[in-house]
Amino acid sequence: MGTMASRGAKAFLTIWLLAISFVFLYYYPNGTGVYRYPGMFVTSMDMFANGYASTDVITRIPILSTTTLDQSSYGSDFARVAIQNASQYPSLVSAYLIVMELTGMGARDFMALGIGIFFVPVVVYITTRRLLSTTVAAAYASYFTVYMLTLPVSYRSYASFITVPALFLLIYIIHRSLDTSRKRVQGLLFLLIFLHPLTWHTATIQVGTLIVGILGLAVVATYVSRHSDRIVARYPVENLLRTIVFAGIITATFIAIWDSLYVAAILMGGLPLGDFISNIAGLLGSGGGSDPIPYEWDYRKMYAGTVYFYTHMLIHVISALLMTVATGYLGLSVLRGKRLSERQTRALIYLLGAGGAQIIFSVLYSRTALGLAFVTDVFILIGVYGILTINVDQRIRKGATVSALAICLVLSATMVGAIATTDNLGRDPVTTHESTDSSSQWIDGYTNGLVMTDFNLQSSFMSNTIQSGNELYEVLVVDPHHYEMAVGDRPLQPEYTSAYYVVDQASRDDKRPIHAYSDRVLMEPYPDRIDENGELNRIYGDESVTIYQFDDEAASES
Repeated sequence: MGTMASRGAKAFLTIWLLAISFVFLYYYPNGTGVYRYPGMFVTSMDMFANGYASTDVITRIPILSTTTLDQSSYGSDFARVAIQNASQYPSLVSAYLIVMELTGMGARDFMALGIGIFFVPVVVYITTRRLLSTTVAAAYASYFTVYMLTLPVSYRSYASFITVPALFLLIYIIHRSLDTSRKRVQGLLFLLIFLHPLTWHTATIQVGTLIVGILGLAVVATYVSRHSDRIVARYPVENLLRTIVFAGIITATFIAIWDSLYVAAILMGGLPLGDFISNIAGLLGSGGGSDPIPYEWDYRKMYAGTVYFYTHMLIHVISALLMTVATGYLGLSVLRGKRLSERQTRALIYLLGAGGAQIIFSVLYSRTALGLAFVTDVFILIGVYGILTINVDQRIRKGATVSALAICLVLSATMVGAIATTDNLGRDPVTTHESTDSSSQWIDGYTNGLVMTDFNLQSSFMSNTIQSGNELYEVLVVDPHHYEMAVGDRPLQPEYTSAYYVVDQASRDDKRPIHAYSDRVLMEPYPDRIDENGELNRIYGDESVTIYQFDDEAASES
């Protein structure tokens, strides 16, 4: 057994070192992942660092601080970026400003470092060893390390590089909280719950649903066990109820603090079950909703994209199978009158609690995406934990779980290969931040109205303007309806008369998609149709960026 554990630990160490090498040999020089939402966060850091917004967030407790920014003085998007990031990522804002002050490093450079790859896998390995055997924990940590590489934001110096290890620590502390009434354990659990809303708004909803799901079932199981001998559950109910209430208060409080959070809209308008169903349909490739997005770009049209998609789906299937087999075995045992051990009872609580948390989170998150937050990490971890409690030979249990994790590791490596050979499935822009300098200077010097741009370019233009100390302008990210005007399928609307339309020319020439903000969608590039649109005049161009202006005379004629 010792030899197997040692080999597992060495295998994890090898995979971790290979992952670090991959990040710094491929992702770091290509700037993978430092655009779109991470890029917007970088822009907000530039606003704070250059005096365009108050830096009160580093001098007061984040939850009590208010960011002062006169929205009427600046373009709407500039103001929105700073205010939202200060409220939705308060501790991360503080940490970035301190690092920038101490090291002189820019926010974009710090994010590009990807320091999460150095410690996230180690935290995952250490915490899962407390739940699983050393060999199985090494197999799980190896899988998760490789799977991380398919999600650049999980190791980038962005919100999730803090919340991912915090989630695994939270799971371990939840596990410990069922064993003891010690105030130190409950205090640490409270601290971890409080950490998530200070770091990332979405993670708070994940943690809140997981706490309520697992600990709520633990409370119910404790009461049931007093009247039934089929389960063994003797948990500190008062402590668990305090934790559930605390998590609920924290989640509700921060929902009220955050600006324009999807949950607030849900609480006002009801559960978006239609969006939830549409997102599932879209995931399965059958379209989504009655109002399809025009020109939507689908990475699955590429061979590597198809491989990536079905490989990813297989990981979800394996995750679901682990959960289903473990839940089915333990659930049927109870229904047949068999007595579950304490460990089996705990496993059933984890399985049902995590499953319920995932359903709740998916419905809450469905206004923006399907939100399968727990499937590829928590489900696999808890599914393996559940399988290890089944009453079969230990060698069979361990062999089955390690084999499942090894398959997931190979599938994840296949996904990484698909990403690496296709510039992140064609999603990474050709135009870099540095190559926007000339076009940014032209915009600062010659435009005098609304500037519309791709989502992947927006942060570069905004950061360049801020760092140069120029006057801020009104900037708008292109959405599918704007793109309809650009390709000539919709008449120019009066409010966009004389607006500037900025195109990522280098990416467009390479047939890479247009990045939109709304619906998080990517759109097919149609360079010829834009060039032939009579309502657009080309007024600037270089190797990376082309700028058009909508023709006000054409708009008035239409």
